[in-house]
Amino acid sequence: MPTIPTYMLYVLAADMFYGLLHVILGNKLDKVNTLTLMSVYVPVVLGAVLLARTLTKTDDPSFSFPQGDLLMLAFGVGIIIFAADYCYIAAYNHNADPSVVSVLALATPVFTVFFSWAASKLFAGFVFTLPNMTQIAGYVLLAVGVLLLVEGSKVP
Repeated sequence: MPTIPTYMLYVLAADMFYGLLHVILGNKLDKVNTLTLMSVYVPVVLGAVLLARTLTKTDDPSFSFPQGDLLMLAFGVGIIIFAADYCYIAAYNHNADPSVVSVLALATPVFTVFFSWAASKLFAGFVFTLPNMTQIAGYVLLAVGVLLLVEGSKVP
């Protein structure tokens, strides 16, 4: 029996949690202002992170806070997460269907490939590898799925 790599389990768990978020945001919190909702859940996230960090603190050097350029990059990640969450939640404020948002979120690999390529051209230390044929087939299927969603979402 093949062993599932740990990183895949983390991704599947994240997908499960995001699926739950799609349902909650699309059915119960879609009328709450995006920034108001974010201002309510961000302190909860911060508290959970600080508690988890305190409970799992080790001598592992990865627990040290980044410094210099890495600290600035980490702040940039925070801004990117803010923008992503804002857009994600705002979709529900504009009557998004949870199943449509779920499928559109599958476009992430396409953007990942683009940004990976761009970063490898612009910055030292970023590596770009071409997608393999299986990944390309997935992108084609994604494109077909998005086209079907667009067609199926048209208002009669």
